[in-house]
Amino acid sequence: MCRKLAVAIGFVLIPLISGAQEANPYNGQWVARWKNPMGATVEARVVIKDAGGTWRLLGANRGDNCFERDFPLVVGRATEAELAFSVRASQVVQGCSDSGVRAARSGEKRLDGKFRDGTAVTFERQ
Repeated sequence: MCRKLAVAIGFVLIPLISGAQEANPYNGQWVARWKNPMGATVEARVVIKDAGGTWRLLGANRGDNCFERDFPLVVGRATEAELAFSVRASQVVQGCSDSGVRAARSGEKRLDGKFRDGTAVTFERQ
């Protein structure tokens, strides 16, 4: 009886274990580009590693402590067709805004998506 139960549990756990070992298809370094409300191009360096990573706004904006800092990124969804993640900037610097992105594959090394506020963003694998 115990042996049958152990075998049954093993069969249930195998898909869970193998699924947990699958690598995120978006692992690696990316550059994100979008237009700010004034029409200037803004860039961020994005590093994705499985369920996490970092988001770093590039450039400088006098008096803005949210540039040139690594913020934690949390992946919510990573399928062959879609990537969704949130950036937790407020956990690192008080006053920096958290954000979220949902993007779809539009080429071998490109994703097109939107921030939560609807601003268009593109990602290029580096």
